[in-house]
Formats: sequence, structure tokens, C-alpha cells
Amino acid sequence: MLDLEQRLDGRDCRDALDHATRYASPPLGPPLVPILVPILVPILYRNTRPAPPDLDHSQCTAMHRNAHTLRPGADLSRSKIMYYDHNDMESLEAVLKKVATDDKRMGRNSLKQRRFIVTEALFRNTGELVDLKKLVELKKQYGYRLILDESFSFGAIGATGRGLTEYAGVPVTEVDIMVVSMAYSLGSIGGLSLGNVEVADHQRLSGAGYCFSASAPPFVSTAASMSLACLSQEGTTLMKRLQDNVTTVLAGVETTCKGNLAIVSHSSSPIIHLALAGGAAADFPERTMQMNILEATVEGCKALDLLITTSKTVKGEKAKGGKGPAAATLRIAVRASMDKAMLTKAIKTIDTCLTHAIKFYKGKQ
Repeated sequence: MLDLEQRLDGRDCRDALDHATRYASPPLGPPLVPILVPILVPILYRNTRPAPPDLDHSQCTAMHRNAHTLRPGADLSRSKIMYYDHNDMESLEAVLKKVATDDKRMGRNSLKQRRFIVTEALFRNTGELVDLKKLVELKKQYGYRLILDESFSFGAIGATGRGLTEYAGVPVTEVDIMVVSMAYSLGSIGGLSLGNVEVADHQRLSGAGYCFSASAPPFVSTAASMSLACLSQEGTTLMKRLQDNVTTVLAGVETTCKGNLAIVSHSSSPIIHLALAGGAAADFPERTMQMNILEATVEGCKALDLLITTSKTVKGEKAKGGKGPAAATLRIAVRASMDKAMLTKAIKTIDTCLTHAIKFYKGKQ
């Protein structure tokens, strides 16, 4: 565990902690809930008494509306949660302006409040990247701290795999707290929280994951440490190979899927989301029917030994901009270890299964 934390300290991090969790997460397993809970709870708790219904803004968290993996930690923190539209910086700024207006009206000193902006870096459910430079600008302008979940971006984007901070050219010191699940790129179990020395020391003394559970098992931390060492030594090569594979998939979708699928994720994201487009979207405009077609496509691919899935949403989840429900999409996870032939075959399989699904549902209309 100490070796893992020391390795992280050497990756432009000021200090780092390794958390054990109760989830044994495979690469596409349970989300980051156990990691964020011990981080948000001790930092945002004002006292041990139940929070009153009219909790003021002294501990306020602005969180994007579709943050499934982050909500439980925020809820348990007893902070006042204010949601903004998914990956919408204008919506976020509107929330921050409202709090600032309330501060002025009530005579509060905004610099003496505990306030946080919480978001994913790479959104699992859409494959989009958050505008980190704008986030940093807003958090400085309005006096907030930034908690960034890099679980899906760490080891997946950036020239050497250091995540969104490297990809966006933002110094890691601009992010107050960074959390990373070890279940994805590091292929282990547990989670990491990274920040300055004060944040790390606070976690060691107050974090539920440190105070009320055993440390991570040695083999878990060792596995993550070795993965991190591999990323440090071969990160540039691995990231180039991964981005080449992402490019192969994106090009294959455009040339093979005959306009029935549109790429809606970021062009650098190894989590690729594909939505119905063209004639398929016109024939089936309702989201429910689109999801039925995509689920049938997933089942067809599974029968042909190709594992993909669909986007998973919660009730009321909105698309970017808050207009309409979140899009129904296929979700594909690309790895650096895949080769071009494998990816080309996968795209052809998706196209075949999608064509059969569309034909089937057209026959039922």
C-alpha cells in the first residue's frame, strides 16, 4: 500500500491514499460509490448532528445531474446538493451565480464556506469529456474546490495515460481532490484519492475508509502498483496503441454501419457510444423503441461472442443541455491490447446484428 502511494506521489501528485472497498470490481463492474463516500463525507460534514431541512450554503456541492456514481457520497455528506445539467458549463455557472447572489443577500462571506464542484472527467454513460479548463476557471472565480472523478480517464487518455489533466494541459495542482477507481485501467480492487498534503492528512485522520476498515490487502495494492509501474514505463506506447484502436473503431462505424449509427462520444474516448441515426432514427423516433433495438443488437452480438452493452440511465436523466431524455446508445469499451482484425470483425458483427434488429422491429410496426 505504501509502495502504491509513493508511486502515485511521483506522478505529479502532492499526496495520495489507497482505499480498500467492499466491491471486487471487474473492468466493467460496480462504480466508484465506496471511494467517493469516505472522501465527501469527512470533508463536508459540519458536525455529527442531523442536518436541518433548511441547510444553508456553508457546505454546498454543485454536481452534474447525471453523476450516478457520485450521488451516494454527496447525499451522505449532508451537503446542500445543487445539480446542473449534464456537462453544461453555462448551467453550472448559473448555479454558482445563484449561490453568489444568495451570499450577497444574506451577508455571507463566500471565501469562508466549504463548497465543491463534483464531476466525472470522462463520462461513462456518454463517452464525453468535461471541459476541465472551464471548470478550473469557474471554481477560481466563485471560490469552490474541485473534486474530479478520473476513474475512466486515468490510464485511458493523455499522452502517457495520466488522465484528463494531462489531456487538457491543466496542471494536476489545479484539481483539489482527484479520485480514481483501481478497478479499470489498474486492473485491481479499491480506489485512490489524490490531493495536497492537507487533504491527504485529513483523509487519513477522518476518512471512513481509513478509520473503520482494514487497509487494502497486499496483493491488491501490489497488483495496482505493478500496473502503475507498467503505465509509467510504457504509457506513451500504450496510449498511442489505444488511440489507434479508437480511431479504427470510429472509422469502421462510419464506413460499415451504412449511416444507421452515429458516434456521440468524444473522438479520444475509449468508451465509445453509438446512437441510432439516419433512416433507423427516423423510422424509430421514440427512445423506448430505439433502446429495444439496441438491446436486441447487444443480445445478437453476445450470441456471436462479442460483449457490448447499452447506456444505463436513471429516471429523469437528461441529455446535454437539459433538453429531452438522454440518448439511447450502444457502449463499446476499447483496449490497447486489441488488434485491428479483432476490431474490424467486431464492427461487422455489430452492423449485422443491428440490421437484423431493425428488420425485426420494422416487421412489427
